[in-house]
Amino acid sequence: MLQAALTAPDHGGLRPWRVIEFRAEQRAELATLFEQEKLRRDPLATPLDILRARDHALMPPVLLGFVVTPQARTKIPLREQWLSAGAALGNLLNAAHQLGFGAIVLSGERCFDLQLTGALA
Repeated sequence: MLQAALTAPDHGGLRPWRVIEFRAEQRAELATLFEQEKLRRDPLATPLDILRARDHALMPPVLLGFVVTPQARTKIPLREQWLSAGAALGNLLNAAHQLGFGAIVLSGERCFDLQLTGALA
């Protein structure tokens, strides 16, 4: 799957993305981070909402984070870097499906939480 991502068109060879694999031994800590983020975003979250946030970290058999970090100080326009990252993510998802895995992208407000993103570097 990662090899497929690396074959995406990438003007300048910047690879303005990275993939984080969350291994089984890291999932409980990630679940706690997701729970804390949910409570920051919605202090009135129900116990079921909190459980759903935790389950995003605990339920999948494989959990990858796809991080896009465009490089501003380059001749390659940011829009091209975003397009390249999108192509890489598309390739990764297509490879997962081709290998018989279900794969989805979860994003949203959680991706912009400074404490969560700081904890994940």
